[in-house]
This record gives sequence, structure tokens and C-alpha cells, in this order.
Amino acid sequence: MNQSVNPYMLFFCLGLSSAIQSAELVLTVDKIKHVSGNLMIAVYDNKKSWDTNQDILINRIVPVTQTTITITFENLPTTTAKVNYAIKLYQDENSNGALDKNFLGIPSERYGFSNNGGYFGLPSFEKATIKQEQMLITRIHLQ
Repeated sequence: MNQSVNPYMLFFCLGLSSAIQSAELVLTVDKIKHVSGNLMIAVYDNKKSWDTNQDILINRIVPVTQTTITITFENLPTTTAKVNYAIKLYQDENSNGALDKNFLGIPSERYGFSNNGGYFGLPSFEKATIKQEQMLITRIHLQ
């Protein structure tokens, strides 16, 4: 029985391993006024998910233990097509699992977006997008 390796299959496997990689995203959240509750973080990799809040790439709940918190997201999928990411977050100060709003519908809990947009509503996915690098580093200031 011939145990030789098919060179085409080897080339295919090597090509696949270089096309699918992983990235690391390091997020620092600052301007936290009250050390209470949790940061509710959502990471998106496409406009449709961003607009609908469905098919979120990563959901993470992080306890607020200080006024500046750094969170690392490891093994984010990347490809040679350059996937980009955008982040929405809010501080759930009373740990009720929802972004509380006042009677006018304005958030009464602090929130933020990647690239620190959104002072007058949700920024577009394009404005919030963090361009893919091998290591992504971003900072969000709570509003």
C-alpha cells in the first residue's frame, strides 16, 4: 500500500491554515463614575448584526470593580478578507440586565461605542468599526 502524501492536499491544507487566523482585541473602558454593577459588552462583526442586535459575535458581562477596566477578547476570527469589529456597551449599575432609561427614553445608565461615537444616538457600524490588525487595541469612554 502506497503511503505517499498527495502534494495537492498538503498545499490545500497549508493554504487553509494561513487563511483562517485569530486576533486579539484589547478593550479599555474608562470614565466609570460608579464602581457598581456590570459592564454589558457586545462585539459585532457586521452591519446587519449591529443594526438588529442579533447574531452578536461576542457577549460578555464584566463586573465593575474599578473606574478603568481592561478586557481582552482572544481568538476573534479573522481571515484574509479583513473582518472588522464594532462594540456596544453599557454599565448596568443596578444589575437588572437592561439599559435603564428615563421617561423621555434617554439612557439613565452610562454607555459607549467603539471609536467613542454616539453622543446623539447609535453611530453607524461604519463609524464604530475598529479596523482589523493582528492585535486590536481600543478605548471607550463611558458617556
